[in-house]
Amino acid sequence: MALFPAVTGPMTLASHLGGPAFWIDLEETPERAYRTLETAGQVMLRVARQYLDMGFEQLVVSDPLLGRVDPAHYPRVASVLRSLWNVADFYEARVLLQTEVNDAARVEELLGLGAGGLLVEGGVPLGSVSEQAGRRDQRLAAGLPAALLEGGAGDLAQALSAWRTEVCPPGSLAACCSIPRTAPPENVHEVARLLRA
Repeated sequence: MALFPAVTGPMTLASHLGGPAFWIDLEETPERAYRTLETAGQVMLRVARQYLDMGFEQLVVSDPLLGRVDPAHYPRVASVLRSLWNVADFYEARVLLQTEVNDAARVEELLGLGAGGLLVEGGVPLGSVSEQAGRRDQRLAAGLPAALLEGGAGDLAQALSAWRTEVCPPGSLAACCSIPRTAPPENVHEVARLLRA
């Protein structure tokens, strides 16, 4: 099991910086929204560099809102992320992009942003895109649903097995981005044990 530092991705950070006006701008005056996105990208890059300067070889860009945005905006997002990919290459580090997605076609578009890997939350079966990720030398990971960690420990092994069969293609990673406060510690330990097995 590994722990990776995480930075907030540009789309989610831009949403925090701009508030509801950011989403209105994104539809009505995209150039103004893109300036907020670029500012968010600069902040993300500074924080990421601090982690990379500390010697971390893996980094997660957590951008839950990115998977919900119209892919027409992805070229602009890609230009913001490209700076981080270049810095990560300099440090010989890999960056995983984490987001929430509700369909496999969106996963393919997100792979095109060029991250070293994609960590998908939302329960989308990843089998159809695992081959594409492999051709691009990108890692593909599925996020564990919080409900799995919060459930009763008795059915945990069965639920984890079903989740891996339905969502995770062979050779993909299983990951947990955040652990709910309500998750019993014994469940967290059991999931870790089962994932290592």
